[in-house]
Amino acid sequence: MGTEQTPPPDRLLERLTGLADGIFAFAMTLLVVNLGYLGGNAAGSSPNIAAMIVSRIADFRSYIISFILLANFWVIHNNYFEHIRKSDAKMVWINLLLLMAISVLPYSTSIIGDYPLDAGAQLFFGFNVLIISALFFWNWTYVVGHHLVEPDLNPGHIKMTMEMSLGIVLIIIFAMVGGLINSHIGPFIYLLIPVSYFYFSREKKKIIQQSLPDKKE
Repeated sequence: MGTEQTPPPDRLLERLTGLADGIFAFAMTLLVVNLGYLGGNAAGSSPNIAAMIVSRIADFRSYIISFILLANFWVIHNNYFEHIRKSDAKMVWINLLLLMAISVLPYSTSIIGDYPLDAGAQLFFGFNVLIISALFFWNWTYVVGHHLVEPDLNPGHIKMTMEMSLGIVLIIIFAMVGGLINSHIGPFIYLLIPVSYFYFSREKKKIIQQSLPDKKE
């Protein structure tokens, strides 16, 4: 009488997720460094803190938007790896490229914070976020196409995740165009990314629930 053996865990996946967690955490921490030191007045005079904060409003705006984006990307990355069971060399390099793009985000955030009205700054930040999202899309299509995910993964889940990844790419393109038209409103379009994530997550749960067999007593 034979027994099925559980395949050993992929140690490389564990190391990759650990590396990803560290880079995401470090990038999130670096964002606050971009806020810089408010500075002070001449000796003996009291600084106008409110005026200093208002003068750095663009930095605070870019910090909040970038932190929310990084948090959302971390959640997406974590959700992906909940369903990935195997790795190969190409999949590892796709993720390393993704993490490299993530590590650049604090720098592009500092640029758009220092030059909020500059079209070049808007495009640099937008391309950084676009590359991150495109690599997420490539990562998911690759692991699904090469059967690196769990074999019984719901097809509806796969399809909705693909649509979500593609939808995020389209939102970023829209945000980049919006930033060129109106540099004050454009950056806030990026906040549609977490909104779309919550929408697709809810839809995925519905699909999975509908695919479950009805329990009859």
